[in-house]
Amino acid sequence: MAEFCLVQYFLVLGNSIFLHFWSISNKLKKVLEYGLRCP
Repeated sequence: MAEFCLVQYFLVLGNSIFLHFWSISNKLKKVLEYGLRCP
């Protein structure tokens, strides 16, 4: 049962990291587009 909990924990951790990275990349993209539009 401990192995299952460990796998579940890593899945949740990886999912949250992926979502966090996705939102950060979206924000960076918007900032870059805004910076290119307004020199």
